[in-house]
Amino acid sequence: MLRFTLAFVVLGFRGLEEDDHDDHDHAHDHDEDEEEMLKLPVCGCLAEELGFTIDCTKDDVVLAAYDALVAAGECTSSESLKNWAIVETHHDLCLHDEIPHEVEVGFHDLEGEGGCDHACLVGRKTDGLSLCDAVECADAKGAEFTAAYEAAVAAKCEETCTETCGEFYKALRAYHDNCDEDDLTREMEEYIHDLEEPCEDYNCWVKSSHCPATDDWDRDNMEILKEAAFDRCSFTVEDARKCPTPAPAPAAEEEEKESSAVAAALLAVFLW
Repeated sequence: MLRFTLAFVVLGFRGLEEDDHDDHDHAHDHDEDEEEMLKLPVCGCLAEELGFTIDCTKDDVVLAAYDALVAAGECTSSESLKNWAIVETHHDLCLHDEIPHEVEVGFHDLEGEGGCDHACLVGRKTDGLSLCDAVECADAKGAEFTAAYEAAVAAKCEETCTETCGEFYKALRAYHDNCDEDDLTREMEEYIHDLEEPCEDYNCWVKSSHCPATDDWDRDNMEILKEAAFDRCSFTVEDARKCPTPAPAPAAEEEEKESSAVAAALLAVFLW
C-alpha cells in the first residue's frame, strides 16, 4: 500500500507543478473568441514583417493605404493585407485628430461589408487623456443607452458639445474602445467620429480591470504586451512599435527528460 501511496504523491506533485505553471502564464481567463484574438501578432511585429512604420503623424500614408484598399475591394492579397494592417494599426492606435476622417468612418465598412479581419493587436494611445468611467459592455444595447444616444442625436451634439453631450461622448468612447464591435450598433460606431472634434475636451480612455495597477509593466514581455494591447491598457506609440522576442517554449528534449525522470521515480517506488 505504501508503494501506491508514494506513487500517487509523485503524480500529485507533478500535477501541482503544472497547475502553478498555468496560473503563472495566464493573467486571467479568456473566452474562445478572445483566445483567437490573442493568437494574432502584435502590430509592431507585423509592421516589421510587412515593411511599414507605425507613425501617427503620417496621416497621408494611412489615407493612401485606405484608398488602395477601397480600390482593390479585397484584403487578402499581399499588397492589400499590408494596406489593411496600416489602416487597422493606425485607426486603433492614434487619436482622432491624427487620422483622416474618411478613414475613421470608412474603417467600419472595411471591417464589416469589406470582410477585412483583424490583422494584429495594438492598444490606443492614452498620452495625456483622463480615465473614462468603467462600463458594462452589454449595456450598450440596452434601452437606457439607446435613449441617451437618441437624445444626443436630437440635441445635435455633433454641432455643439454641451456638458450633457460630453458625458454621453465619454460613455460612448468607453464602449467603443473597450467592448466588442457587436456591442454597439453601426450608427453608434459612426456617430462617435462626429463627436470627436466638438467633444474633444471630454476625450478619455477606459482602463480594463485586467490592466496592471500602474504603468510600470514589462513592455519587453510579448505575452504581457499582447494582454495590454488587448485589454486597452495604457499605451504609447513606442509600445505599438515593439516586437519583443517571445519567451522560448520548453524544449521537447527537456520535456522528455522530465517525463523520463518521473517514470524512473515511479518505477523505483514500485520496485522498492
